[in-house]
Amino acid sequence: MANKKNTDPNVHVRIQNDIAIHNKKNLLMGQIDILRILKKLNKYMHYRKQELALREILKGESQELHKMITEYSKTLPRVQDSEKERIKQTIQTENRGETLQTDLEKIREKLTKLKEYDF
Repeated sequence: MANKKNTDPNVHVRIQNDIAIHNKKNLLMGQIDILRILKKLNKYMHYRKQELALREILKGESQELHKMITEYSKTLPRVQDSEKERIKQTIQTENRGETLQTDLEKIREKLTKLKEYDF
């Protein structure tokens, strides 16, 4: 009987009542935190699914728009390269004329300001 071993796998430890209550509070607060995290994670997953669905819709809409633009561009008349060059030249000369005109106006304004200071 002296060699009898304790076969009980449970070990009992005596804990004071205030420490036990404190530990239970910590355990419950940890469970609350875990539930909050899970709630936020579920919200995130929900919003992520919505985002992916909206991205798919946007992708389809953009592909459809691209298709419409290419079809529309096929109906437009084609411009020859020589005509393109002529149009570019015309635009450049018009821009030069506008810049010359604006430069002249600026110079005239400066002259009128100088005449005001002339005694």
